[in-house]
Amino acid sequence: MGTIEIIIVVYGLIFTVMLFLSIKQWRWFHIFMMFLLLGANVVLFAFAGRVLEVRHEWTKKYEENIVARAQAEEDLQILLLGTKPDGSIVSDTSIAESLIGIRHEYQRTLMGRGRVWRGANLTNMQLTNNIVDSTAVVTLADAQHGIEADDRILLFREAVMQDADGQAQNVPAVYFGEYNVEAANGAAITLKNVFAPTIFNPQVMVAGAPVSMYEKMPTDAHAPFAVKPENKYKQQASSFEDNTNPMFGTMDPAHIDLVFNTVINPLQQQLQAYDLSAMRDRFKADGSPLLGREANPRNIWYKIRFTQNHTLNQKVNGDDIQANIVGSDFRAGEAVVPMLYHRTPSVVSYDNVSQETSLTPGSKADSITFQEDEIIFIAAAEKIVQDTRIVPASILVTGAEGVEPVAEKRTEYYVRPVHNFTDIFHGYLTRVASLNYTNDSALHDISHITESHNKAAIQVLFRKQEKKRLELDLELFRRDEVEAGEYAGLLSSEVIKLTAQLAAIFQRNQGYAEQLAKDQAALEAEINAKTAAAASVNSKQ
Repeated sequence: MGTIEIIIVVYGLIFTVMLFLSIKQWRWFHIFMMFLLLGANVVLFAFAGRVLEVRHEWTKKYEENIVARAQAEEDLQILLLGTKPDGSIVSDTSIAESLIGIRHEYQRTLMGRGRVWRGANLTNMQLTNNIVDSTAVVTLADAQHGIEADDRILLFREAVMQDADGQAQNVPAVYFGEYNVEAANGAAITLKNVFAPTIFNPQVMVAGAPVSMYEKMPTDAHAPFAVKPENKYKQQASSFEDNTNPMFGTMDPAHIDLVFNTVINPLQQQLQAYDLSAMRDRFKADGSPLLGREANPRNIWYKIRFTQNHTLNQKVNGDDIQANIVGSDFRAGEAVVPMLYHRTPSVVSYDNVSQETSLTPGSKADSITFQEDEIIFIAAAEKIVQDTRIVPASILVTGAEGVEPVAEKRTEYYVRPVHNFTDIFHGYLTRVASLNYTNDSALHDISHITESHNKAAIQVLFRKQEKKRLELDLELFRRDEVEAGEYAGLLSSEVIKLTAQLAAIFQRNQGYAEQLAKDQAALEAEINAKTAAAASVNSKQ
């Protein structure tokens, strides 16, 4: 018997007793009406009790549904974002394993790698001397491949490599170049080469060789060369804690050597002249603490911990229109692909009217806010915007004039530079073309220099002969000079002798001139005397 039934029975008994005690004072009409009132109250109590029970049950269900809805909203947000409604992280793997995290990882994988067709067979090859314009047919295992004519395909020869678990797997080892799809007839794809790497060895492109086709050039990354623990997300998350764990996980030297050997073996003749030990060491040291190792500043990263809340107005998002223009994922450090935009956190909300749950994606934002005690990695050579100024990232730790430091440096790491293989291969081709042009110019210059050298040799021979003649003339001139000197000496002595004789003759002539003058004067006096005497005689006569 329920509570309501007990109350009704007790009420009926009390009412009946009181009514029985009132028979002597009341009339039958009053007693009858009281019996009707008792029945009405019993029915009212029964319905009220039932209503109360139903309301209690539905209230309980409502409260349970409210709790379930809140839990469902929380579970939905955890499922979608990997975080609770208050923004807290559920676990180290919740974000990465959430629906949006998995979707982003999938999108990043496709964006970085594109579509891949493995285990194809190479046949009907028509190779040219420089590989360009060569044709071949690749037969896929399935005709449902999605490849169409005029598509651009990157072709690789596969090689067998042991993974970390000792399982054999086919991996792309030799790059055959870029090919245009001439025709797609079911599973048979006809390809024509439009670009071939210079290091390519035609001997490895043989009929029946296993090949794989990529829609995009595989990207270089850090994490694939690290040891893969059971919980890779936990390992990645632990690197952002206050410790000295490697940035990308512990590198596997054996795996790195295996990868290098897998690539080198088919092209041993081409690569034997190169020392790849330094490159191997860079891969093995990737993401490890620097520990005093000398490294290019561009390869040094800092792990810093913020000592206060700090916001960087760093432009990390490009313009939406750039995604269709640039042709790459990043431009000058800015993401041009919408999927890679930095956004504010997404919000899960529930509409009580429509009773629908909705997800509001975060908005595009360049401002990045770091909380106190938050730990990040940043390149030492990175430039950041600080108070409208472009300054090195080290200012976050060291501060500057009028700027207090906002973080402290915990560890320095070595990070190898990643490779853009498309630019590298095409850059080699451009470099070869440039070297060929330089070589032609050098050969042209050598031809002119050789011609000038030959002409100069003729001139040298002529001048040597001329020198011999001049030397002979010089000897004769020197002999004549000696003889002329001797003759000049004789003439000088003769001149001296003649000069002395002339002086004596001059002195003698001077004496004769004086004597003559005296004689002339005496004669003149005598003549004058005789003339005067004659004149005197004549006048007397």
